[in-house]
Amino acid sequence: MGEIDIRMKVYMSKPERFADLFNYHIYGGEPIIKANALTPLDTNEKAIFERNGEDEPRQRFRDLIRLWSAMKDGHAIYAILGLEAQAKIDYMMAVRTMVSDAMNYWTQAKDIADKNRSGGATKDNYVSGFGKEDRLLPVITLVLYLGNKPWDGATDIHGILAETDVRLLSFVPNYKMNLIGPGDLSDEDLGLFQTDVGDLLEFIKISDDKEKLIAHAEQFRPVDPDTVALINLLTDAGLKYDVKEGKVDMCRAIQELRAEERNSGRAEGRVEGRAEGLLEGKLQTLINLVLKGKLTVGEAAEEANMTVEEFENKTGLKEKLN
Repeated sequence: MGEIDIRMKVYMSKPERFADLFNYHIYGGEPIIKANALTPLDTNEKAIFERNGEDEPRQRFRDLIRLWSAMKDGHAIYAILGLEAQAKIDYMMAVRTMVSDAMNYWTQAKDIADKNRSGGATKDNYVSGFGKEDRLLPVITLVLYLGNKPWDGATDIHGILAETDVRLLSFVPNYKMNLIGPGDLSDEDLGLFQTDVGDLLEFIKISDDKEKLIAHAEQFRPVDPDTVALINLLTDAGLKYDVKEGKVDMCRAIQELRAEERNSGRAEGRVEGRAEGLLEGKLQTLINLVLKGKLTVGEAAEEANMTVEEFENKTGLKEKLN
């Protein structure tokens, strides 16, 4: 696992950010999922399948997975929420998430079946051990894409199948991937986030447009230092910042970046101007020496690191000699 993958995983492991993402995607930004209602689960999805009378273990590692338990309208809610953070586009992501979810459902079912058998299986659930009244917890996997290029991969299984016959595909269950990417979010969408995840996504979305960044600078909220660190890692923005009372003033950091770029541009202009001036002075000296017969045109051109043609065109020597 590379540095970017590790940092994204650590960043999103903060319960408030994790809850914020799922609240946006499932509840339109309404804070239904509370950070303190999330319990970390083992990210290693394991399942043992039977094949030819032998057990075949399989495993798949998720980035993050949490058990959400809450009471809503007098009803107990339990769900398993998985998160996959991607800095780059993975064109088989729909398959990866489908496999992870299927393995989780299989493990849930096997655990229930094993428990039932240990308690004495009934006729109704004897074949698999899983009974008519048994239930599984819903599994929702969310893919968080943190690239500034549009996600151009499939977001469902039908999108990567070779067959396109509509009648045939109507019999193929279509697993759909839950995806959040900066390029798909409007300003209204970004306003629904309650944490600095929204600022992270907004910066990535417009990171290639410096003028737009400046125009939007005041819209950025004070954020945690790790948000700016991740922005720099993902976009090479080079934001410099001070931490005051645990937060970073993003507006100021963006404006200082702009000022630094302007100063750098002026400095480069001065250096280029001085270099051009020195070159002009040297060429004038060489022209004078040619006109006085001290140097040939070829010798002067060689001294200027030019071809004879380049030297004559640059200095207008032909006209002077005529």
